[in-house]
Amino acid sequence: MFDVHLYTRKSFKYADGWRHLDNDEYLGTIRVTPAVVIREPAPNADMSEGPTYVQYARLPAGIDVASAKQAIRDTMGGSNCRHEYDCCGCSSRSVRVTNVGRKLRIITNVSFNY
Repeated sequence: MFDVHLYTRKSFKYADGWRHLDNDEYLGTIRVTPAVVIREPAPNADMSEGPTYVQYARLPAGIDVASAKQAIRDTMGGSNCRHEYDCCGCSSRSVRVTNVGRKLRIITNVSFNY
């Protein structure tokens, strides 16, 4: 398990690669399990398809579940791409968060810009 510091994005002036220039609000820290691959790209898939991972987290007391879900999507999703052209190969992460009892399941789909 490891700690993830959650931030909720408050402004959307910049693209994902430059989002550090936007305003964020610190929500707190959660502990998540290591990522486990639940789906590999098909052998004949194009180069843009990446793996899918699952992780689990338990929220500390006092954190609103809906706010935590949004902060997880904001913190763990997106891309760090700063290129001005397509086909750079940078990864993008799409994150879905669902409740599983008292835990949250975090599913991350990875795709590449090709």
